[in-house]
Amino acid sequence: MELYINVISGASFGIGIAAKQKGLLGASLKLRLNQNFPSPQVTAYIRKNFKLAKLDRIFQSAQGLERDSRHDLYKVTGADMGLPRNSLVFPFENPSDKNMRAILIFGGERMEGRMENQLRGAVEILQGAPRSSPRGGLTLESRERLVESLSKVNTKRMFEYDLELLARIVNGLEETKEDLPKHLMPIFKSVSDYILKRQLKRR
Repeated sequence: MELYINVISGASFGIGIAAKQKGLLGASLKLRLNQNFPSPQVTAYIRKNFKLAKLDRIFQSAQGLERDSRHDLYKVTGADMGLPRNSLVFPFENPSDKNMRAILIFGGERMEGRMENQLRGAVEILQGAPRSSPRGGLTLESRERLVESLSKVNTKRMFEYDLELLARIVNGLEETKEDLPKHLMPIFKSVSDYILKRQLKRR
């Protein structure tokens, strides 16, 4: 997802994205959390407590939220939001389809100048969204390039690859991994597991 790569993972205070997805069995919640966020307990808390109903609640009521006048953000003040208190959320949705809604989640610490840059980047991506594929924010051409790159990965020699390249492949295909050809699914999982192990070693 372009928003995750360029807005969340690129900021030390970026926590993640929570999005509502439509599927054959109805709507579900998709969480994409930043594994490099400095406080792992924060992402663990969100993964455990934030549910689809709490995402919908953010769009239905301002209860438990406080508007941040300096940004188009809301500070979490309620105890039952599924998000840590003082974290910041940036909500957005498709006006014509309430099932297409999401929030960007940031740490509550003030990053003067940097928060503005991240939000500006988010708005630019969202404004350009109609030109992209509805799933994952990727154009068909760019997704095909990522699939091709994935198909060329030798899982027995992943240590030879640039970690940033592997992360770009996984992050770019995460939202549509179920649509990958069957023979690429185990490769995707191997690459994803490898990246996670490398990140854990850095801590």
